[in-house]
Amino acid sequence: MSFATRLQRKINQLFPKKTWQVSQQYEWKATLEFMQTSDFANHMRDYQIGKFDALSGYRDPLIIKEFFANSTEQYNQFLLKIEGKARLDVGPCLSTPLRQWGGADNFIIEPLFEKVSKFQSDKFGFSLFDGFVGFNSPAEITINSLVNRIDGVIYCRNCIDHSPLWAFILANISKYATKGCYLMIWNDLDHNGSADDGHYDITLEPKYFKNLIEALGFDVINEYTDSQRVGVNIGFLAIKKY
Repeated sequence: MSFATRLQRKINQLFPKKTWQVSQQYEWKATLEFMQTSDFANHMRDYQIGKFDALSGYRDPLIIKEFFANSTEQYNQFLLKIEGKARLDVGPCLSTPLRQWGGADNFIIEPLFEKVSKFQSDKFGFSLFDGFVGFNSPAEITINSLVNRIDGVIYCRNCIDHSPLWAFILANISKYATKGCYLMIWNDLDHNGSADDGHYDITLEPKYFKNLIEALGFDVINEYTDSQRVGVNIGFLAIKKY
């Protein structure tokens, strides 16, 4: 083995290439740390006592701001339209608003699903993923049983920039959604030079990202940008048109 090869291997060991696997290790470490905080313990308690139950009147201010143009009336109409329909959360990490919305036909795609569920169950006696059909799978891989299955809403917030294969996640979302299915998606598109092992830049141009969402068969209803964040971000409430 040449000196150059040995040197390259040493460099790779000290500075591993950023890959999906490396990013997942980063994600699990960050997730595990947060699940051990008092803030998360309070979050679990509030869910357990039903504080976030939309059917009992709770209205999530962040969801209303980011996806419904600060209109509670729009949000109320949305809740009525997804009632009894299939819903999917792509990349929720450790908690999902699907739990707020009730219903019996809920799916989750999350490669940390099993780890998160086990940790929460062991520590708190229950998991925020209890009662959901969970796929412990990369969202980039098509799940055939979900193709043309979701007729209510697909929620994907702060997910796709955690994968170098983000475009394939969007392709699968389009395959899962039937005509009339809502899409709620928000994400950082560029991190202004601060993308670490768990994050990837997508584009500096929000209009390109919007065009991609529309090309995948969705009509944009509302658009939102968080002006307080460093870098570029964009989010949409959209609906599948075909």
